[in-house]
Amino acid sequence: MVNIPGTVIGIMILFIGRKLFWLFIGSIGLLAGLTYAENFLGPQEDYIVLGIAVLLGLLFATCALLLKKLALGLAGFMVGAYVTLYLFRAFSFPETQFIWLICLIGGILGIALMAFLFDWAIIILSSIFGAILVIQSVAIAPHIMPWAFFGMIILGCAAQARIMYTEPGMGGRRR
Repeated sequence: MVNIPGTVIGIMILFIGRKLFWLFIGSIGLLAGLTYAENFLGPQEDYIVLGIAVLLGLLFATCALLLKKLALGLAGFMVGAYVTLYLFRAFSFPETQFIWLICLIGGILGIALMAFLFDWAIIILSSIFGAILVIQSVAIAPHIMPWAFFGMIILGCAAQARIMYTEPGMGGRRR
């Protein structure tokens, strides 16, 4: 079964996550709400979990527009931690009681990427996050999944880099 909203949002983040950073960051908040609402509140009705997720997504998107650097640092941390957890599970590493520490390190690396390589960090992290959303939203055969995942990341990075280098801006990016 195909999750059409997840696929559409994933594709948008994959190819234009840098241009629509508020959508990228808002979707991280939505995903965090969907993933962790029941962990913090216990079992809840689906509409309550969805409502919390939507509110968190809107909060993240609003922060992205008003408090850009703080929101991007938070997004870097959350994507770094989420990607670390996803890769940890995708490669079937046994989960230990220290998984939180591994995700914390991934989150810190995400913040570092955002701080030192701002444009490229957004491109790389949004491409990875978009590829994960698409992979999770579409039924793909397990033997094809790694190829599709890394292929989407490469295409997303290439498309966003092309957009970045053709737009006018500081430093004469237009080439």
